Amino acid sequence: PLLWGGNRPAVWYGTALIAGLTGLLLALGAARSGAPLRLGATRMPGLLLLLLLTPALYAALALTGQLWPAPLWPNGTDEPLIALVRLTGPVLIGLITFHLLTVRNGRRRFGLLLLGAVLMHAAYGLLILRSPDLALWPNPFYADSLTGGFVNRNAAAAFLGVGACLALAAALTVPDRSGSRVDRAQRRLLYGVAALVLLTALLLTRSRMGVAATGAGLLLIALLHLIGTPRGRRGHGRGAAWSVLLAVPAGGALFVLLAIDRVEPLIRNARERLALYQEVWGLIRSAPWLGSGPGNFELAFRAHSGRLTDPGLRWEDAHNGLLERWAELGLLIGSVPAIALLALWSRLLRLSLGPGDRFLPLAASGATLLFLLHGLVDFPLEMQGNLLLFCVLVAAALSGARRSGGA
Repeated sequence: PLLWGGNRPAVWYGTALIAGLTGLLLALGAARSGAPLRLGATRMPGLLLLLLLTPALYAALALTGQLWPAPLWPNGTDEPLIALVRLTGPVLIGLITFHLLTVRNGRRRFGLLLLGAVLMHAAYGLLILRSPDLALWPNPFYADSLTGGFVNRNAAAAFLGVGACLALAAALTVPDRSGSRVDRAQRRLLYGVAALVLLTALLLTRSRMGVAATGAGLLLIALLHLIGTPRGRRGHGRGAAWSVLLAVPAGGALFVLLAIDRVEPLIRNARERLALYQEVWGLIRSAPWLGSGPGNFELAFRAHSGRLTDPGLRWEDAHNGLLERWAELGLLIGSVPAIALLALWSRLLRLSLGPGDRFLPLAASGATLLFLLHGLVDFPLEMQGNLLLFCVLVAAALSGARRSGGA
């Protein structure tokens, strides 16, 4: 588990360096064997590999203190390059995951390992919430909420929500070859217990949007499982899927009833967030085509804002993924990540309804919806811990898709 939720430059540099060295080893192994390095059935161009390895070199220089003393960018910051390093590490690890799981078996085992990693985060979060003295790095800003290794409760909630999606998908897709009927029931019970632990930790984060987005992801997984499973086949998790479809809305209604006494703070927060979005839109309009540069949102917003938002508050992010990409990269380039995410989600939805083991496609479909909804009012994928988990989960799910000409 990433001890800080990936919200520290040293963690970003370390991830990029490990990913770059692993990619380099794969490239050297491919060169030694005389075979081209491939991503599934598609040959990986050398230029793409070079572009992915460059941030690893930058990370190595940063970690050893060998970087040039002057900033690279005219505005006096290195934030665009640091943002590139933060993004490239998880993406390269996702590509490596896709490569390895395409040429080898073990996708389901890999998904269960991811579930185990999220459970470790949940256990650590529950432990330090009960005994704060055991925290490796105390978080005084969220003393009454579960954050685990993350810097804030919303990022932790998104991470735990992905774990809940993995646990539900695993319970619904226990393979027929997994022993007797009793053995399969025991496995489903085990995954159900894991889901309950993760949902308990999720509720203790006190993240309203985290809970709502996770509920939507779980509903989607159950619905896709029911649609993709023939009606004539008994078992196969259909009962569990129907239980989720009934339990999640009931739990959501109970959650709303319990939160009625907090309507005033909710309205105040909504007004504050609306004022923020108005300010961010003004920032976008001031530089609609090129933006302020990757990673420069806080600097640009500080120079632009002050009329609608509280000047005493510090806004490091736009609390909306699409608005922040537009502010940093412009309307054209800034729309590319959202379009790519929707295209990936469409592919995952088709895989979730197809034949074969649907464990990872189902989990990835639910996790994608979770991040799409959560990203409307927060910044879960700005945290490298969440981005890394999402990249490897989607890569593992797509690695099972085979078609002529490549996956």
